[in-house]
Amino acid sequence: MFATEQDIEVLKKLQEADRIRELSEKEFENLPHRKAILEVRQKLEEIYKKKTQVQDMLDDAEESFDKLVSEDAKLSEKQKDIEKTLSEAQGDYRSVESLSKELHGVEKRKKTLGKESEKVGEQIERISGVMKQIMAALQELEKKEQGLVAAFREKGGLLRAEIAKAQKTHEVLAQQLDSALLKKYEETSVRCGGIALSGLKGDQCAACRNTFDHGKMLQIKADAPVSTCPSCGRLLILE
Repeated sequence: MFATEQDIEVLKKLQEADRIRELSEKEFENLPHRKAILEVRQKLEEIYKKKTQVQDMLDDAEESFDKLVSEDAKLSEKQKDIEKTLSEAQGDYRSVESLSKELHGVEKRKKTLGKESEKVGEQIERISGVMKQIMAALQELEKKEQGLVAAFREKGGLLRAEIAKAQKTHEVLAQQLDSALLKKYEETSVRCGGIALSGLKGDQCAACRNTFDHGKMLQIKADAPVSTCPSCGRLLILE
């Protein structure tokens, strides 16, 4: 295949730019930050779900506690009213007996409420302790996520800039080649995993290491300065 010395130099530079772009793209895709960020976010999601569950438990416990306190407050007012009425009913046996019985019931209920309130209060304390642990874990993971994202943006930004630069170089160099030669290069690059160019090392392809017999060597040299490897299909640059 015909090509000028300038074409060959452009092809070499083109492959170097494409190699840099491919390596940068692979490095970007394999950045460890990506996996680490995903793992942290999965943990955060799990903890957020746990937080919601614990918060619901805490809300229920606090609601129960508030109801107990409210009932106790009403009973305290009722107790005062009964005691006042009882003090005014001295001498009225039936009223005193009825009021005393009612007062006893109120006191008994208040005692029960006190025990229940203490039990629920302890429950709230335990749940609050769990919630504090959850919030601490969330804070730590969110801080870790922020650090990983910042590191990813920094490293990823550099790689994206490298990729963009290599792509721009490719576009500039591509304009300097004959359309047929460029098409051949790009098709070969796609077919051969991004490495379109090779050369000869004696009677071997420098890329695939296959050895050529005398007849194939004659054909390769006849196609100089750009031939095609009979084995791997890469463009052989003969200089």
